[in-house]
Amino acid sequence: MTLDSWNRVDKRTLHEQVADHLRHRLLTGVASPGELLPEARIATELGVSRGTVRGGFYQLQSEGLVEWAPRLPPRVRSVSRSEVEQLYAVRALLEGHAVQLIVGQDKEQRSQSIDALRTAAKRETQSKTLLLEDRILTDLGAHEALLHASGNGILYAAWCPLRAKIILALMSASKNQILATKADDHSGIIDAIEAGDSTLALARLRKHLSRAATACAVPITSTMAGEAS
Repeated sequence: MTLDSWNRVDKRTLHEQVADHLRHRLLTGVASPGELLPEARIATELGVSRGTVRGGFYQLQSEGLVEWAPRLPPRVRSVSRSEVEQLYAVRALLEGHAVQLIVGQDKEQRSQSIDALRTAAKRETQSKTLLLEDRILTDLGAHEALLHASGNGILYAAWCPLRAKIILALMSASKNQILATKADDHSGIIDAIEAGDSTLALARLRKHLSRAATACAVPITSTMAGEAS
């Protein structure tokens, strides 16, 4: 599929369109962490110049999704164990604050928040596909709903830049590790929020995030061990 038809109605620059296309490939698992991204092949696939593709790569590099060494093709960035730990520590702070804000809402507002959270959690538990990217995206949807329900737009804006790195980290994990994480964790968190128990809700949220962080760190650790042997 080329970008020609997009240009007739799309106000974005070609560089931006290419960056969006490549970002979608990365974040849906079409391109895996560590995979090379050959400039010439992608230019041919999209029907644009290599310079335009290069502009898209520069954009993704600035977002931390692509790494690029001199005289080598760009590759999908892998996430280190240290980055996973830092990423999930920040997630726990932001999402934990969202939990506290929702618990502190008045009865009517909290009821509306709970309805929105249960709707997002239901999408995950009703998902009939076992595709890794689908599980990741529905899980993130539940967490985004939590940030939205807090009513704090700045808090959500602070979380959004982490989204791409969260997905990269989860795409680095093994499929079995991700599928083993409990989809009903969200229901337990929501139950505690509905009961007004912020302590329990925070404990359940941190446990859920810890499981996800471990799922990301296990394959990274295994890879490091393999390289050292």
